[in-house]
Amino acid sequence: MDDTVTHRPNNFDPRFSLTWKKRGFSATLDDMIHHFADFELDENCRELRQAGLMIPIEPQVFDLLSLLIRHPDRVISKDEIIEQIWDGRIVSESVVSGRIKDARKALGDDGRRQAFIKTVHGVGFRFVGKLEQANGDDAPATPARDVSPGLVINDQHPQTSLIVLPFRSLDTDPNGLILCDAIHDDLTTQLARMPGYDVISRGAALHQPHSPDVPEDLGRDVGVGYVITGSVRPSGDMIRISAKVIASQSGLVIGALNFDRPRSELLDLQNLLIFEIANALGAEIDLAEVRRLERDASIDPGAYFHFKQSQILMDRSGWNRATMSRVIGHLETARKVDPDFAPAISMQALVKGLVAPWGLLDKSHEEVKPEVMDLASEGLEKDPHRSTVLGWSGCAYCDVGEPEMGKPHLERAIDLDPSNAQASAALAWAHIQMGDPDAGLPLIDKAIRISPNYPGHAVWLYLKSEAYVSKKDFENAREACEASIRLDPKLAPPYAALARLELKAGNRARAKEYGDLAKTLVEG
Repeated sequence: MDDTVTHRPNNFDPRFSLTWKKRGFSATLDDMIHHFADFELDENCRELRQAGLMIPIEPQVFDLLSLLIRHPDRVISKDEIIEQIWDGRIVSESVVSGRIKDARKALGDDGRRQAFIKTVHGVGFRFVGKLEQANGDDAPATPARDVSPGLVINDQHPQTSLIVLPFRSLDTDPNGLILCDAIHDDLTTQLARMPGYDVISRGAALHQPHSPDVPEDLGRDVGVGYVITGSVRPSGDMIRISAKVIASQSGLVIGALNFDRPRSELLDLQNLLIFEIANALGAEIDLAEVRRLERDASIDPGAYFHFKQSQILMDRSGWNRATMSRVIGHLETARKVDPDFAPAISMQALVKGLVAPWGLLDKSHEEVKPEVMDLASEGLEKDPHRSTVLGWSGCAYCDVGEPEMGKPHLERAIDLDPSNAQASAALAWAHIQMGDPDAGLPLIDKAIRISPNYPGHAVWLYLKSEAYVSKKDFENAREACEASIRLDPKLAPPYAALARLELKAGNRARAKEYGDLAKTLVEG
């Protein structure tokens, strides 16, 4: 058995290692960012950015810009545009002209100036902007992606589908079989309770081969995107639990993880271990889904893609104005693609409510509050029974100073899914705001415990410091801030909190140092 352990740093971004390979085309993702004037057209993230700020555009307009920019050496006919953008479907010339107009508008161009998109009357259109590499050198055009007509794109439901196969026991002790059965049962249940996953029932999984020679074939047969396999192996006083995630379509192992635990502690640790395994496997699947969507750049990735990109940016790019513009841009695009996609609506409420007090938006916190509350309410109205939507909307209410409104939604989110760590941390924030930090602190500890390696821990540790400040326990508040900074040195709030603590202690120079750091991070 392969006991390979795949370790990924917390700041790993799958886009940095992915390579496109489609008939006749191979380029790293860094080659898929086109620079011209102060614009970037990023085919990795499907973003148009100007001076680092994202410009929301419709998916077809993005595809049109991409097509023109990849062929600056020639005129693109209207027939070719229809073939590439509309798959040859019959559309009127006015529709094509409308998309050209939208593309020009996004670039600050128009039909009279034609600084970027030139009309060649009677023939078509050509991109005439000056393309540059990231270092400023003139760059040759990126080769056109030639997508094979026979390429079948797996049109998966936005909710990721998977099957957990029964774990194998490599232990001669009969207790090993019992442990395998318990892990399979608990892990299937836990993954099914996590938002965003469609999990084949345990009963159906038990009727599949325990160790199929080709798990991906089984995955394709039952129609799921991913197959999870695993084993339990004894090693002296320790037990090693190994798990793999296999992509059904490609057969590639996208995650291989080992968990070593003392035999004597296994029963006591079983629940926490299942949480840890489920969250680790879920993180691997989430990354694989983003890679899949980015690979399939020939299709409109839809609301789910933009929603996932907003989460990745929040987790990995720091709290600054440029990042938040991109995050909100992705969420707004997700809503345009699918106006009923409640997660994007509630997440937008959460983000705006969370970052407005730090000056990361063009509006003040007071000006943003009505918009945040409307978005939170809209998300709940569209999907009132999804734990994540309840958690994000509930947190948004707390972030704009309405914890009494947020608290019942957060409690409902946890009732529906006790593994919703974000809702637990947000409920802690509600208790802190309502003057009960002692009720909030255990909830933050629980959120951290049930979501190993989650990037949001740094924010939650900052909330923990606020709880300690309200208790006038300044030593523990300082420790929580320092722990938050160790996890995420790009997060501004703990530096600002340390500045206040130093000022309270009379250390003005140190307070200024922390304050300046917070300001620098916010400005990006």
